[in-house]
Amino acid sequence: MISPEDEALHPAGDLPHWQESFYFNWSDPEREVLGLARIGYRFADDRVDGLVLSIRGGRPEFCYPAVNLRRQGPWTDQNPDKGFRAGRLVFEILEPLSRFRLRLDGTHSMDLVWEATTPPLDFGDSQGSFRSEMAAEHFEQAGTVRGWTEFRGHRSDVDGRGQRDKSWGPRDWGSLVGWDWVSGQFEDGTAFNATRVRGPDGTVVPAGFVHHDGETRHLTDIAIDYTWGRRPHLPESARLVLTDSAGVDWRVQATALGRCPLARNGAWLEEIRARFEMDGGPAGTTVSGPGHGVIEHVWRPRRLGMIGLLPELWPLVRSTVRP
Repeated sequence: MISPEDEALHPAGDLPHWQESFYFNWSDPEREVLGLARIGYRFADDRVDGLVLSIRGGRPEFCYPAVNLRRQGPWTDQNPDKGFRAGRLVFEILEPLSRFRLRLDGTHSMDLVWEATTPPLDFGDSQGSFRSEMAAEHFEQAGTVRGWTEFRGHRSDVDGRGQRDKSWGPRDWGSLVGWDWVSGQFEDGTAFNATRVRGPDGTVVPAGFVHHDGETRHLTDIAIDYTWGRRPHLPESARLVLTDSAGVDWRVQATALGRCPLARNGAWLEEIRARFEMDGGPAGTTVSGPGHGVIEHVWRPRRLGMIGLLPELWPLVRSTVRP
């Protein structure tokens, strides 16, 4: 059972990959923007990771990579009352499980208020055989996002929707083959998250939810059929079938609108700004759309394959500022 106390840091376990992570994203279709911000605490390494990424139109607009920072002060200084910090990035909890302020201070800056529109869903109820690699405790919810950003001399309002997740526990992503994390939000309040993690033994574990007409249901099965672009693992579109806990199928058609690739620890991450159409559900419901959100497709190329992909990071490098 998720409670407001879960917004605080949890006692760290003994495993070397134990960490606590806060993640928020936002999508504003009118301004053709997808953004995300994350803070992660790696207790065993005594390190802090932060990231702000913005995709405007089809390309990276801004990246703030506050990665592998040394912890400043005791861990107890990071708490809901004082906020959580990674370099110039700060997350403030205005109301647990409900309202949050996301700030980036300095020349490149932002000030956003993220407000939940769905209850937190405990992913621990649906994760399967390799939870120890995935962060054993994990919840997500959808919301609205309003405020402004000022990146690389361009100030823009934000008025959209987004997704957040909070997780804690062992997080050994290096042992996973890859994953798909797809989330979308619609103007009528409908929202979904579809997560598929591919384990080292070939097992695929589904998790996620559909929220529609005030009701949230776990997903029990997820099918994703990608159409690749100019190379494999570059999503151009996708067809998803989401089966909820009542046995109802929801069909989602996703179209890529822009991308930003990331590379870390031998994995290649495609962050895709996407538009969604959704139907199915009880009595063939058609969701008022389109919806907007993100496709995150992660895979592990071979060494030579990774080298060949590196030129695709150049637009990201050009948008990156020093932490």
